[in-house]
Amino acid sequence: MRATPFDPALPVDKKAIGSRILIDATTPVEWEKKPLLVELDEDTTKKVVGKWQEYGFEHPY
Repeated sequence: MRATPFDPALPVDKKAIGSRILIDATTPVEWEKKPLLVELDEDTTKKVVGKWQEYGFEHPY
């Protein structure tokens, strides 16, 4: 079986190293129990969104 340099089974000295990360935040369809949805309350959302430009991000909406 072939592997890529990003295969977690490879020893550290054989892995590719970069400055990016890929996060798979999806939930498999076959899971019977799904994780609970986590949402911020309105006040916290306003505080976070209010600081986006301060951190160099565009306003999300």
